Amino acid sequence: ELEVEITPAGRTTTAECSRPLAEAVARAAERVPNLRATLEPKAAGGSEDATYFMRRVQERGGQAIYACVGSRTPSGHHTPRFDIAESDIAPAVQALATALLAIGVNPP
Repeated sequence: ELEVEITPAGRTTTAECSRPLAEAVARAAERVPNLRATLEPKAAGGSEDATYFMRRVQERGGQAIYACVGSRTPSGHHTPRFDIAESDIAPAVQALATALLAIGVNPP
């Protein structure tokens, strides 16, 4: 027999991605080799501070998304030996930059 007591250590909120921005990022991702995008919402298993930022942006009339980049992570997330395949970063940055330009966000 096992007894478990759970004590919440903090809370966060939820947020929904701005659909037009999510669609722009997905379209941009389709043009990047070796990158696949999905618009299917997925609930994260943990909390994320980004949801507060997203809500604040949206409350002020802006658009916000939370995007994840898949990569090989041999030791898993949030471990002392976390590592990412650096070759997976450039396509993700390219897709985001392409999307921002497509919706009219110009670099400084």
